[in-house]
Amino acid sequence: MHLNKGVSAQPWSRWANKAAGVALAALLAASVGRSFFPLRAPQIAVEVLRCSPASASCAAGQMAQLRVMNRGEAVLWVYQARAACSVAVTWDGPCSPCTLPLEVPPGGEVRVNVQFPERPSDATERATLTLYSNDPRQPALTIEL
Repeated sequence: MHLNKGVSAQPWSRWANKAAGVALAALLAASVGRSFFPLRAPQIAVEVLRCSPASASCAAGQMAQLRVMNRGEAVLWVYQARAACSVAVTWDGPCSPCTLPLEVPPGGEVRVNVQFPERPSDATERATLTLYSNDPRQPALTIEL
């Protein structure tokens, strides 16, 4: 039997090679994707619970409480918290009193107390809190208070 150059004696082997190539490409793409967004990643979520005394928005002299949750499948680390408007930030959680960096297990949560000053430093400045974490999708999350 005479074979042309580049043609296999068994036609199915040509399809098998293509299938193996496609499978290898899919495997490589999946592993590259995991390096950017791991399958078991933390996921930060924040809920503003209340202002004290209760009002529609927080103002001078009030305290807000936020719940920081980890909805992911890996430990969430909150490395830094930056507040605007000269607000004071304290943490409540299983560590009590908590310090940064803060570890939040999967499915866990911590409370953040934000105390607004009696006299705001700048009335035009918006009250925000930015949390910096190891969440690959939201490494910096800004919450408007």
